[in-house]
Amino acid sequence: MVSIDGQTLIKKIKIQVLMYHEVSKEPTKFGTINKMTPKYNISVNQFEAQLSALYDRGYQSIFFDDVDKIDAQGKVIIITFDDGLIGNARYALPILKRYGYKAIFFIPTNFIGSSRYMDWSDLEQLMNEGMSIQSHTLSHRSLQLLTEREIRNELIESRNRLKNRLHREVNALSFPHGSYNKRIIQIAEESGYQYICTSEVVCNYDASFLIQPAVIGRITVTGNLSIKRYVELIEYRKKEIAREKLTKGTKNLIKRMIGINNYRRLYRSLFNIRTS
Repeated sequence: MVSIDGQTLIKKIKIQVLMYHEVSKEPTKFGTINKMTPKYNISVNQFEAQLSALYDRGYQSIFFDDVDKIDAQGKVIIITFDDGLIGNARYALPILKRYGYKAIFFIPTNFIGSSRYMDWSDLEQLMNEGMSIQSHTLSHRSLQLLTEREIRNELIESRNRLKNRLHREVNALSFPHGSYNKRIIQIAEESGYQYICTSEVVCNYDASFLIQPAVIGRITVTGNLSIKRYVELIEYRKKEIAREKLTKGTKNLIKRMIGINNYRRLYRSLFNIRTS
């Protein structure tokens, strides 16, 4: 049960939300200089196989605002991409179109047009093809490391830039590095966001999207994910969901033990990530 404005809503439909980062023709290898963890880079063939698996099983893709319109018997999925990397315009978009799927692209606006990232024309193309462009803050910094004034600027300015340039509503936010707390969620709501995406592994129901703000968990799609496990995660198989929760819980524990700054330094060193 979920209570909204004194009304009790029954959780009926499970809705899995997928978090991708980049689809690439030649995935990044470990040991090279990276923009992100190599395992977050999905090959064209992997992405095609994943969407094919969704299509064959009768899944339809939706946006957050579509949740209250879905059929109780339908099978739906929400596809999201973080970071705004160029491979998503070059390689992911044609595959999404081939299967009739739509996706939400979370963009860090300071990176637009820089090396390996999409520019405004790429974002306009995505939007014209029926995709949704939403906020991933300005600078992609961990919000828990910032002052309240900086957090508000990251959330409000990024939203305004996208709205003013693309002339579309921006009501969804993805937290960079999964960094947030209750106060940051409150600031996000005050900044005009209705849907807030995390990287936490939770079970989303249709009623969960009606809470304002709706804090949505996602499944991280990585390059080492087999089709079998991919399908099991989408179908909320208990064993696979438990494995994902254990992995995420371990990361969160390490962050708490050594601090977010030290965790980010260790992370960048391990995967040879360059931030500029």
